[in-house]
Amino acid sequence: MFVMPYNRAVSSFFTTLKNKHIMNQVSPDGKHDGLSFKQFLYQIKNIGVNRGLIDAHIAQQYVEEEELFIGNYVYLEHFWTEIKNMEKNITY
Repeated sequence: MFVMPYNRAVSSFFTTLKNKHIMNQVSPDGKHDGLSFKQFLYQIKNIGVNRGLIDAHIAQQYVEEEELFIGNYVYLEHFWTEIKNMEKNITY
């Protein structure tokens, strides 16, 4: 599933505001009142987005070279046609 990067950033921001554990990672100085979206983005940039550096809920989803393991792509421009074709090829 592909998520637009801006939408994901906004969603991660809201998740951070609602989750005390993630908020402590992003704003460890204890200033949990008034974290702006811009401050959030700068904090994430400073911390890093790789898994292990930050909570998995807001970590980068892309894994280096994952495209080498993907055999089929579904192009959004032809989503329904490609899904139907994939369903035809499923063997049970």
